This record gives sequence, structure tokens and C-alpha cells, in this order.
Amino acid sequence: MAKLKQRRVTVLDVANAAGVARATAAFALSGTASRVGLSKATVAKIETIAAAMNYVPNKVARSLIASRSEIIGVLLAGLWGKYAQKVVEGISDVFDSKGYTPMVTIHSWDEAREKRELDLLMQMRADAIILQPQPSSRAELYKTVLANNVPLVFIGDAPEDMPRAHAVVWDGRAAARRALEYLVSKGRRHIGFIGQQYPFHYNQARFRGYREFLHAQKLPKNENWEIWEGMAGGLPEAMADLFVSQKNRPDAFLAMNDTCALDAAAWLIEHGISIPGEVAIVGLGDCTETVDFNAFVTSVREPLYEMGREAAKLALDLLEHSPKKAVRRILPGVELVERRSS
Repeated sequence: MAKLKQRRVTVLDVANAAGVARATAAFALSGTASRVGLSKATVAKIETIAAAMNYVPNKVARSLIASRSEIIGVLLAGLWGKYAQKVVEGISDVFDSKGYTPMVTIHSWDEAREKRELDLLMQMRADAIILQPQPSSRAELYKTVLANNVPLVFIGDAPEDMPRAHAVVWDGRAAARRALEYLVSKGRRHIGFIGQQYPFHYNQARFRGYREFLHAQKLPKNENWEIWEGMAGGLPEAMADLFVSQKNRPDAFLAMNDTCALDAAAWLIEHGISIPGEVAIVGLGDCTETVDFNAFVTSVREPLYEMGREAAKLALDLLEHSPKKAVRRILPGVELVERRSS
């Protein structure tokens, strides 16, 4: 015969064991005993009995009464590599001192999963949500969160079709300039670009920084050296066209992110093109999950911990204030980590 599951201990159970009213036990166990003048001895007695009974407070029920759950939802793409680790560390350091708990979950770049996780966070009465957005347009989903009066902070980037969204991002344009200045200092003059065509304003700013730098420095500009990976790939064909079919090749690449840098490096190595002898590569981010290859790629480091801290602070600000305009906190960060690819 199956064993019946033991029922959870409730406030009423504690109250009965302590010989007090349910409301008295609730005040004692919620930290609000001073509001109704409960004595320290009564509170201590109730707390001792609750501990002996292994009572666990019902945070969801308390949040319905207080209109605050003290939970902040954190929805990231994944938990691999340095990105999630550093971002969550920054978020946690802010919330720890303010009494909030980050509830971290992932969407794995899956749209159905993202919707499910956002729905769950709202059902859990998360006070605010920090979100690493999808590359596809998800404005209607995100606006549903805002329609429920849940402050939403995008981290890493913001969808181009939501100009009024709050976000904490990295200054990718300045990072691109830093990488290009470094490549020029190494004698590179024919610099290409490898990117991904995501509808993100601040990711695309890295490409705009690349174009602006070439123009300002009067360096050769060749659209054939600008390679764009789609969601389904496409890098091998573009690299083959550039390095097999043409004589006018770049001597360096700036990659929009480390994933693009790694993809390009892998293709070049496979086809016998020396790095950095023939082609140098610099990525942006220094946060790829591919740890072994990351030790090979020169990259400008994204300030992940600082982004987490600022996103947490912005979420808390939004809980207290409702700004009329979008708040965009653009963080500097131009630390370049030199490795073998350059």
C-alpha cells in the first residue's frame, strides 16, 4: 500500500500547538509582531514551537497579503560559461543586501520555453523581471509582462521594436573601436567583420563602430569582407567565397562576439590558413562557453558582473519609481585580453 504524503505544517498548526490565535502566530512568524504589540516572550515561544514542527513559511501566501513577493525573476539564455555566472553574481550581490531573492531560470533560445518561464514568474508574483531577450521579435510577449505592471529590465541588449524598454547594456561601439585600434597597432590594415543579424540595437552598434572606425582611419572598406551568419549558419560558404574565390583577402577580422570568432577560427584552421600569420582575429565579449577555444581568441571583455549589478539596481529603482522615458544604462568596458589569435 502506497504511503500517504505527509501534509505540510501550517500557521494554524503552529498556533494550535502554541495555544494562541492563528493571527497571533502569523504576526509572530512574519516578523511583524511589533505592529500588534506581541511580547518578546510570546514571539520566542511561537518561534520555538514552529522550529520544532519544521514549519516553513508560505511565501506565496504572504506575498498576496503584502503585495510584494521579494522575488525577482532572472530569465537568461542559459547557465553555461562566464556570462551567466558573472551576471548572476552581480545581481545577487545587490539583492542580498536588500532582502530580495533572484529566481534564476533559462529559456535556451526557445520561444515556447521563454513564454512558459515568463508566465511562471508572473504566477509566482515576481516583483520584477530581468531578462536576456530572444533574437526574434517578442514584443507582444514582453508587453504582456508590462501590462501586468511587472517592471521589466532587459540585460545585454534590447529589442529594436521596443524603444521604450528599460535595459542595461555594454557599450559595444567603444569596445569595437578598442579592438580595431589594437589590430591596427599590430600592422593590420585590411580588416573584415563577422557578425550575426539579430534585431538588437546594441549588438548592431558593434558593426556601426567598425564602419565608423574604418572611415575615420581611412582604412580600406570592402563589403565582401563583411560576413553575416544567419540563425542557421552560413559562415562556411561565405568564408569559402572570400578565401578560395578571391585574391583580395582581409588580414584580420573583428568578430561581433566570441562565438563568431570561434566559428571563423575553426574554419580558417581547417583550411590551412594560419592564425595570426595570415589572418588575425579579435572577438568581443570574452565570455564564450567554449572554454578550451576561448584560451585561443583575443577578445575585449564585457563587464558582466557590473551589468548584473546595474540590472538589479535598475529593477529596484523601477519598483519605487515609474519613469516616463526608457532608462538605458550603457556600461563602459574596453579591457582587451590578448591571446594567440592576434
